[in-house]
Amino acid sequence: MLDTQLYEREQQTRARLEEVLGGGEQLLWSGSPAPGAKFKGSAALRVFGIFWLAFSLFWEAGALTAVGAAGAAGLFFPLFGLPFVGIGVYMVLVAPQSRKRRLRKSIYGVTDRRVLIMLCTGSGAVRSVDLDAVLSMEVETRADGLGNLYFDTPSDHAYYRRQRVGAQSFYAEPLAFYAVDANAAQQAVLLAKHNQNRE
Repeated sequence: MLDTQLYEREQQTRARLEEVLGGGEQLLWSGSPAPGAKFKGSAALRVFGIFWLAFSLFWEAGALTAVGAAGAAGLFFPLFGLPFVGIGVYMVLVAPQSRKRRLRKSIYGVTDRRVLIMLCTGSGAVRSVDLDAVLSMEVETRADGLGNLYFDTPSDHAYYRRQRVGAQSFYAEPLAFYAVDANAAQQAVLLAKHNQNRE
């Protein structure tokens, strides 16, 4: 039963990616994060957010106590601090969960021309980079046998194409495949680059 579900999931992933391929472009490898995968980075954002929120609340408390002494003119400072409190709440409560949902709904592909990431939500955003823009790769192997594959693509070498409007945070995320068979994905990229160089 599990093998059947895995096979169907892989077929759905390939079918979604093939919808965005160019004429004559061949899909060499596809994958998506393993169910229940944990993602790095969310905890760091939350910790930073906690410090930000604590400082913002400290500022607000000080500004509110100063209102009495300054009168109506003193209302400016508490109002000035409110957006910063809102940003802190967003970093602690909203952003990490939003990132996890976005990564769980991502699918990855390697073609004979490019590396691509597709966001399987309402936006259907696609992020891709040409193979010749992939300068290097780094595999991070995890204890569960899965791994992350990070791509080194400096901004002056990266050629991103948006095939639908997606969230800005999707494009701000480092170009990487998360919680997949990272070694197989890396081999697919290396083979594609090798074949491209021979042509």
